Amino acid sequence: MKTIFSIVVIFFSTIISPLIAIPTATGEIPDSLRPKSKPRKSKLFGVRATIYGSLDSFDSQLSNIFTVGGQQYETYDDTEFSTQRKNFQQGDCVKLEYHYETGYILDIKVVSQKNCSNSKQLFSLWDAKVEKIPKDLLGTWIINGEKFKTNKKTRFYNEPIDMFSCVDVKYVSQSKLIKKIKKESRRKCYWY
Repeated sequence: MKTIFSIVVIFFSTIISPLIAIPTATGEIPDSLRPKSKPRKSKLFGVRATIYGSLDSFDSQLSNIFTVGGQQYETYDDTEFSTQRKNFQQGDCVKLEYHYETGYILDIKVVSQKNCSNSKQLFSLWDAKVEKIPKDLLGTWIINGEKFKTNKKTRFYNEPIDMFSCVDVKYVSQSKLIKKIKKESRRKCYWY
């Protein structure tokens, strides 16, 4: 019996005790026993948008400014490059997801040229705020300070959509015609 007890004590002291955080004399857990954590990416709160456009200019090494379709967008520490930065070339068709208020690039990647040549390409706006709704939902809307239009072909999801609703919108870039509008949970939008 003493032998079994001795084996258990030895097992506990050599295998289990290093896994238990034991405070030092100063009351702190030694660094070797602290859990390793991955750095968390900071997510920008607010409206996000996705566009397709021709990459007009960028500096592959020094600058954090990308010009797409004549509009400048800036990278930040957590920008994701789905295409390696060194592989971008002027004239590439890119899909750009950006933070609507700041213009910070969240994700950018090179896509097929046909995405940029389609004048009816759908752009997206996520977590946006409805500020004005037309009667019967058809007509001119104001979403995040911009005018959009709806017609009989517009699809509405998760109705009723009302003032200050949190919505995701897919629209035609040139005409600002909404093809799909979906009401989202209030907790999804930062401004609630």
